[in-house]
Parts: sequence; structure tokens; C-alpha cells
Amino acid sequence: MNCIPSILALTLSLSSFSCSENTTETTSTKELTTNTSTEISAPKDEMSTVTLNDKENEVNELEPVEKDGKEIIKGTCSIAGIHKVKLEQNEGKFSKTIGEATLDSSGDFILEAKLEPLKFYRLNFEDKAYVFIYDDFDELTTTVSSSKVTVTGSNESRIYTDAAYVSNKYNVQLEQLQQEASSKGMTNEIRMRYQMIMQKSEQELKTFILKESPSVSALVISADFLSSATDNVDFIAEIIKKYDDTDYFPELKAQMVSFSQLATGNTAPEIELKNAQGETIKLSNLRGKYVLIDFWASWCRPCMAELPNVKTNYAKYKNDGFEIVGISSDKTKEAWTNAILKKEMTWTHMWDAKGKASQQYMVRGIPYTVLIDKEGKIVSRNLRGEQLGAKLAEIFKH
Repeated sequence: MNCIPSILALTLSLSSFSCSENTTETTSTKELTTNTSTEISAPKDEMSTVTLNDKENEVNELEPVEKDGKEIIKGTCSIAGIHKVKLEQNEGKFSKTIGEATLDSSGDFILEAKLEPLKFYRLNFEDKAYVFIYDDFDELTTTVSSSKVTVTGSNESRIYTDAAYVSNKYNVQLEQLQQEASSKGMTNEIRMRYQMIMQKSEQELKTFILKESPSVSALVISADFLSSATDNVDFIAEIIKKYDDTDYFPELKAQMVSFSQLATGNTAPEIELKNAQGETIKLSNLRGKYVLIDFWASWCRPCMAELPNVKTNYAKYKNDGFEIVGISSDKTKEAWTNAILKKEMTWTHMWDAKGKASQQYMVRGIPYTVLIDKEGKIVSRNLRGEQLGAKLAEIFKH
């Protein structure tokens, strides 16, 4: 997995919205946080272009091509002040330089290098511009300006560059929002705008990935959604179907297949844990009821904030065939049982002391919920607040 470069160049998070499963306490910070150290730098004004011959257009097979000679990379860079370009190989990060060239007076350069199959590379123009490269070519030509990148001769490189464009045009908006939040302070209006931008960005990138699949670049780009896979299970399930007959990145594919098993309509994985009395409880024993699997912990402030809503819905629908199974990730049994008694949580409870259930359900943060139907099939995920009540009202008709 560490050989895969990230396409999502800027990630903003509202950390007060959920608790990490890897921590023992939640954070109360209310500021947008940014991560600007990622490796994408594509034009922000125009989509990149690609020119391929008919033969290249006909072939999009995901098989490594063994080559005897070196690949040729030609290009022109018109960005002022840039005199050199490096060819860097991705090894977790682009830190290995395998070639470099000096631009002539016209900004032209040429590089020759032996590229390895199943590896990503980038052209680094003195940290001011980058062009991502995948080894599916004999000769590649690129033109780089302050507003546009064109790639000729490599379909995979074109896909990656276009994806960077999709990401970066929203990153501009997110950076502006970050500046506004820094000067004005965090407000609900800024939070709403943040969420809208992120939703639009994700949706456009997902549409792009589906359009360009199957391809190596699209598969690699889709790996970015694994970091928030609990919110993207159905998308991952859809995308992985396009790669059934390929052998690329087996570890990545295996992880995506695991996520796809949690897609809507699939049978929820069995959970078998002990309750507060030490009795072994199985999720499958509750077949015949709608069950909300609720991952939580006593130390999680967002979990406690959501609790009144959960209790209200349980009281309203428990006689209609609705049950809740609380899966606690508390570190001690005492903290878990004390919270159950103090907060009067009267539904079924299990203690996930070793994190087995959380791993099965790919839980990245809590609170997190999975709603399953009477047959044990997944209906919805991560229902909270008004969404939980609306879904239960839809099911039980009141």
C-alpha cells in the first residue's frame, strides 16, 4: 500500500465530529485542519489533454509490460524561473531521484530512464509543478505551464493528471475557506460550506474514477477512499467489480474486496462477543428484528452527545421489532458497565475488548452505526441524528 500516491491533495477534517478508534479520548477542537503536504500539483484552470494513436486507444489491459530499452520523456516547461526537472520514483513518498535534466533556453528537455512495471513516477519541476507518470509508454511528451499540463503518449499518466485537476479545483475553494475560518473564526455557515465542497469533490472524483475504469490509475486513485471507507462502501463495491480479472495491486484489491462485503444488501458479518454478564451473544440470534449495530465507547464525547437521540428512537420502536446492539471499545469492563448503568442504556450490549468487531466492520471512528434488516442484510450505515429517526420512521411507518 505504501507505493500508492495520494490524489486527494488537501484534506480538511472537523475533528469534533467523531472519535478515532485508535485513541482513548476525543478532541474538542472546532477549527478546520489542513494537510498540504501531499504530492499532487496539477493545473488549477484547465483540464489536461492527451493524444493517443488508434492502437493505444484500443488497448487498456491491466498487465505489466516488460521492456528491454529505456523510456523517453520529452517536454517543455514555460514556468518562469525553472531550470531543471527531476524524475522521481514513488517509494511511499517521491524521494528517489532516478534522472534529471536541464531545460534549454526554450524550456525544452529530454530524459531517458528504465522504468519498472507497476510503479508511479513524477516529473518534479523544482517543487513548483509536477507531472505524474505511469509506465505504459515508450515515449511520453508533456507540456507544462502555470495554468495547464498536457500529456501525450500515456493514457495512464493522462488519467492521473486529470484526476489531480479534479482534486485541485476544489482544493482552491477549501484553501479559501480555511483562510476565512482563520480570520473570522469557525461558524456553522463555514461548516456547511465545507461539507458541501467536500461532497461535490468526492462525487466528481468518484464519477471520474468510474468513467476511467478499468485502468491502473483509476484503481490507485480509488484507494484514497479507503481512508473513509465506512462512508464509501457502496462505491468501493461498485468499483472493484471492474477489476475482477486483473492482478494489479493484490493487497489493495484484497482490502477493497473486504470493504465491499459491507455494501448495502449484503449479509452483515457475524459478531460473537460477551455481554456484561459474561454470556456469549451472537448477532445472528437477533434475526427477525431490525437491528442497529452501534459502535461506541464511554470516553467518546460525540457518542454521548448522540445517546439521547438513540434512546428516543429505541423507546419509540422497540415494540415494533427494533433492537440495538451496542459494541463498546472501552478499554476496561468497569468503564463500559458503569456507562451502561449510569446512562440507562437498556438494549443489548457487547464488549469488543480486542477490537475484533471493529476490524470486521472497518470502523475508523465512533460513533458509527450499521442498520440491518430482519434477514441480517445491511440496510444503511452511519445513521445519526435526524437521519436515524427518518429511516426508522420509513421502516416502521410511524
